Amino acid sequence: MLRVTTTALIALCLTQACATDPMSSPGSADRRVRSVWEGDVAQSDAALFASGSLSSATTVQAVEDAGSSSARVISTTSIDAQGEFTLHIQGAHDDVMLQAHDASGTVIGAVYIGAVNASNAGRHTLELTAETTVEAMIWAQAQAAHGSERVISAVDVRARVDASVAAAIQAEDDAGAAGHAAAAASIEAFAEAAVAAQATREAALQEISAMFTWTTWLMVEARAEAAASVQTTLSLEQVIDARLDRAGVGEEDRAALAAQVELAFRAALEATADAGDTTVDEAERSSLSLQVRAEAAAAASAQSAGDSADAMGDAMADALLELYIALSATQEASADAAADFRAEAEAEVRTTLESEIQAAGGLTLDLLLDVGLTLGATLDAVLDLMTEASADASGELHSQLDLAAEAATDVHGHIDVDAYASAVISAWADATSEISSDLGSTAWTSAEADAMASWMLAASGGCSDVE
Repeated sequence: MLRVTTTALIALCLTQACATDPMSSPGSADRRVRSVWEGDVAQSDAALFASGSLSSATTVQAVEDAGSSSARVISTTSIDAQGEFTLHIQGAHDDVMLQAHDASGTVIGAVYIGAVNASNAGRHTLELTAETTVEAMIWAQAQAAHGSERVISAVDVRARVDASVAAAIQAEDDAGAAGHAAAAASIEAFAEAAVAAQATREAALQEISAMFTWTTWLMVEARAEAAASVQTTLSLEQVIDARLDRAGVGEEDRAALAAQVELAFRAALEATADAGDTTVDEAERSSLSLQVRAEAAAAASAQSAGDSADAMGDAMADALLELYIALSATQEASADAAADFRAEAEAEVRTTLESEIQAAGGLTLDLLLDVGLTLGATLDAVLDLMTEASADASGELHSQLDLAAEAATDVHGHIDVDAYASAVISAWADATSEISSDLGSTAWTSAEADAMASWMLAASGGCSDVE
């Protein structure tokens, strides 16, 4: 559990102590770079770590190197009665965050905009809300704890924090002083889990392709952050997908990547969050949503391209891939929803295979071989084997991840994210190997069983850990 000795406000440098003359001593910053940020403060949104709403904000300050001891103010402007402001930033700066202050000078809201440089000079628009404030606090906490070791992805944090996650943290904060401490603890736990997930993604990508070296990862991050800072729709996942395309990475590896990253996030969050933390459920729901969408996209791509036909057999491949596509519309993450999905998955596979049998005029030898059945096996037997194999391996995987997260977390709730990422990759390899071995008793070849195991573990692993 996290021992809260400071709040996330410290990580954000949300005090007057870090302020300096807004336009003084830009150092090596290129003063020829100029950007204008036109913003709108969501006045009805609640302030975090302060009473009241964001409507009490009177000024906005731009702070560079947010989340570090060298944070300093580089520009200040006022907020009008409608909650609108125009902020001018001169020079190139890293890790810029906009902070909204009330009349007393207390920071009550924030939004992270990233690097300001020649690539994004010009005029931009943004919104400062309760959600962007939570995102900014989580990023700054992650930066303070792990920024010296790695580039912290604000794009990744932004993707994980939706309105429901922000509302859960806000609800904790509303309970007075005790609530402030609870909300701060949730932010710290979320930050640790987010960095652990990022480290897992980096390690998994390097396992998949030599193209993903540490230097390459820094370039991927930089491109995604630059895109995010100018309010484009390009996401970290899209940048990664483009590089995966160039590396020739298969769709089952992409689905496995999404599953590993999100399983790592959820196990790390449970290891670091305080018992009974109400934010955990919402954060896990958001994580499952990210995983589902990534897996569905990979499956849809595989189905469209026909990449998995040789690996799994046409009928079985189509049935399984349709499940991922259907699941993309289901963002529920309760235990009942997970159980319902598994039941629907089995029913869908049965229906699809039975339709293939009827279309072929009976259970022919060719069709048996095509769907991976042996002459002596029945449809029920193969489906039961698949279900049992994936359930057993998934259960063991979750146990291993829980142990790995606990082992990598110190008494202060800080995670050795590199050691944890390695443990996640190893546990995933063991689980897929276990499923593949069980499937070896069917007519699938070793390569076909490996491909099937990867898809199956991604599906079962995505649901059975959410309660």
